[in-house]
Amino acid sequence: MKTLKTLALLALISLASCKQEAPENKVFTSNEPDSEAYKAELAKKITAGGNLTYTFDSLEIVGGHGKIHVLVNGDGVDAKAAVAVHEGDAVITPFLNSKGKGYGGAELKGLKINVHQTDGRTEFIYNGVDEVID
Repeated sequence: MKTLKTLALLALISLASCKQEAPENKVFTSNEPDSEAYKAELAKKITAGGNLTYTFDSLEIVGGHGKIHVLVNGDGVDAKAAVAVHEGDAVITPFLNSKGKGYGGAELKGLKINVHQTDGRTEFIYNGVDEVID
Protein backbone atom coordinates (compact mmCIF):
# COMPACT_ATOMS: atom_id res chain seq x y z
CA MET A 1 0.00 0.00 0.00
CA LYS A 2 2.90 2.34 0.79
CA THR A 3 4.37 1.67 -2.67
CA LEU A 4 1.04 2.52 -4.30
CA LYS A 5 0.84 5.85 -2.42
CA THR A 6 4.43 6.67 -3.41
CA LEU A 7 3.72 5.91 -7.07
CA ALA A 8 0.56 8.02 -6.98
CA LEU A 9 2.49 10.93 -5.41
CA LEU A 10 5.24 10.66 -8.05
CA ALA A 11 2.65 10.62 -10.82
CA LEU A 12 1.01 13.77 -9.44
CA ILE A 13 4.35 15.54 -9.16
CA SER A 14 5.21 14.55 -12.73
CA LEU A 15 1.90 15.87 -14.05
CA ALA A 16 2.18 19.10 -12.11
CA SER A 17 5.68 19.76 -13.39
CA CYS A 18 4.80 19.26 -17.06
CA LYS A 19 4.88 22.55 -18.92
CA GLN A 20 1.65 23.34 -20.71
CA GLU A 21 2.23 23.77 -24.45
CA ALA A 22 0.26 26.45 -26.26
CA PRO A 23 -2.26 25.05 -28.72
CA GLU A 24 -1.00 24.81 -32.31
CA ASN A 25 -2.10 27.60 -34.61
CA LYS A 26 -3.56 25.81 -37.62
CA VAL A 27 -2.99 28.80 -39.90
CA PHE A 28 0.76 28.51 -39.33
CA THR A 29 0.87 24.73 -39.58
CA SER A 30 -1.25 24.46 -42.73
CA ASN A 31 0.15 27.38 -44.78
CA GLU A 32 3.56 28.42 -46.09
CA PRO A 33 5.22 31.52 -44.54
CA ASP A 34 4.93 33.44 -47.82
CA SER A 35 1.18 32.80 -48.17
CA GLU A 36 -1.17 35.68 -47.50
CA ALA A 37 -3.21 33.72 -44.92
CA TYR A 38 -0.02 33.00 -42.92
CA LYS A 39 1.22 36.61 -43.11
CA ALA A 40 -2.20 38.05 -42.18
CA GLU A 41 -2.38 35.78 -39.12
CA LEU A 42 1.17 36.67 -38.11
CA ALA A 43 0.36 40.37 -38.56
CA LYS A 44 -2.49 39.99 -36.04
CA LYS A 45 -0.14 38.36 -33.53
CA ILE A 46 2.60 40.97 -33.98
CA THR A 47 0.23 43.94 -33.70
CA ALA A 48 -1.44 42.40 -30.63
CA GLY A 49 1.81 43.16 -28.80
CA GLY A 50 2.14 39.93 -26.82
CA ASN A 51 5.31 38.51 -25.35
CA LEU A 52 7.11 37.56 -28.58
CA THR A 53 10.75 36.62 -29.12
CA TYR A 54 12.43 37.32 -32.45
CA THR A 55 15.45 35.28 -33.57
CA PHE A 56 17.50 36.02 -36.69
CA ASP A 57 17.43 33.11 -39.14
CA SER A 58 18.83 34.39 -42.43
CA LEU A 59 19.22 37.32 -44.81
CA GLU A 60 17.89 37.48 -48.35
CA ILE A 61 18.76 40.11 -50.95
CA VAL A 62 16.25 40.36 -53.81
CA GLY A 63 16.53 43.07 -56.43
CA GLY A 64 18.94 45.00 -54.24
CA HIS A 65 16.53 45.02 -51.30
CA GLY A 66 17.24 43.12 -48.09
CA LYS A 67 14.90 40.99 -46.03
CA ILE A 68 15.76 39.42 -42.72
CA HIS A 69 14.05 36.14 -42.01
CA VAL A 70 13.16 35.91 -38.33
CA LEU A 71 11.65 33.18 -36.19
CA VAL A 72 8.77 34.51 -34.09
CA ASN A 73 7.93 32.62 -30.90
CA GLY A 74 5.76 33.09 -27.82
CA ASP A 75 2.11 33.52 -26.83
CA GLY A 76 0.97 30.62 -29.01
CA VAL A 77 3.09 31.75 -31.96
CA ASP A 78 5.68 29.58 -33.69
CA ALA A 79 6.17 31.28 -37.05
CA LYS A 80 8.59 32.82 -39.54
CA ALA A 81 8.54 36.33 -40.97
CA ALA A 82 10.40 37.98 -43.86
CA VAL A 83 11.01 41.55 -42.73
CA ALA A 84 12.09 44.18 -45.27
CA VAL A 85 15.12 46.17 -44.08
CA HIS A 86 16.85 49.29 -45.31
CA GLU A 87 20.45 50.39 -45.34
CA GLY A 88 21.53 53.16 -43.03
CA ASP A 89 20.31 51.63 -39.79
CA ALA A 90 23.29 51.23 -37.44
CA VAL A 91 22.13 47.79 -36.27
CA ILE A 92 21.07 46.35 -39.63
CA THR A 93 24.03 47.58 -41.71
CA PRO A 94 26.44 44.96 -40.25
CA PHE A 95 23.88 42.23 -41.12
CA LEU A 96 23.78 43.49 -44.71
CA ASN A 97 27.56 43.89 -44.97
CA SER A 98 28.19 40.34 -43.74
CA LYS A 99 25.24 38.92 -45.74
CA GLY A 100 23.88 37.69 -42.39
CA LYS A 101 26.84 35.40 -41.74
CA GLY A 102 27.70 35.07 -38.06
CA TYR A 103 24.30 36.27 -36.85
CA GLY A 104 22.31 33.01 -37.12
CA GLY A 105 20.35 32.38 -33.92
CA ALA A 106 20.88 35.90 -32.56
CA GLU A 107 17.95 37.26 -30.57
CA LEU A 108 16.61 40.56 -31.90
CA LYS A 109 15.47 41.96 -28.58
CA GLY A 110 12.81 44.62 -28.91
CA LEU A 111 12.44 44.19 -32.67
CA LYS A 112 9.96 46.71 -33.99
CA ILE A 113 8.03 45.67 -37.08
CA ASN A 114 5.61 47.87 -39.00
CA VAL A 115 2.82 45.89 -40.65
CA HIS A 116 1.58 47.22 -43.99
CA GLN A 117 -1.62 45.67 -45.33
CA THR A 118 -2.88 46.98 -48.66
CA ASP A 119 -4.74 45.42 -51.59
CA GLY A 120 -4.87 42.03 -49.87
CA ARG A 121 -1.09 41.95 -49.31
CA THR A 122 0.71 41.94 -45.99
CA GLU A 123 4.28 43.17 -45.66
CA PHE A 124 6.54 43.38 -42.64
CA ILE A 125 8.86 46.39 -42.48
CA TYR A 126 11.79 46.76 -40.06
CA ASN A 127 11.48 49.78 -37.77
CA GLY A 128 14.34 49.25 -35.31
CA VAL A 129 15.64 46.91 -32.67
CA ASP A 130 16.77 47.58 -29.11
CA GLU A 131 19.57 45.04 -28.95
CA VAL A 132 21.13 42.07 -30.76
CA ILE A 133 22.00 39.23 -28.39
CA ASP A 134 24.34 36.78 -30.04
